[in-house]
Amino acid sequence: MAESPITPRGLDFATWYRDVGIQGDMAEPAEIVTGCMVIKANAYAVW
Repeated sequence: MAESPITPRGLDFATWYRDVGIQGDMAEPAEIVTGCMVIKANAYAVW
């Protein structure tokens, strides 16, 4: 069985949150500012 690309929520919440946003194609890391996420237009309603 392949390992999940999403970190378990109980292990590290911050990493899980980032992984869900990226794997769900709702956000992407900002290239210029470290630690910031860019929310994609279609994902704004979810937030």
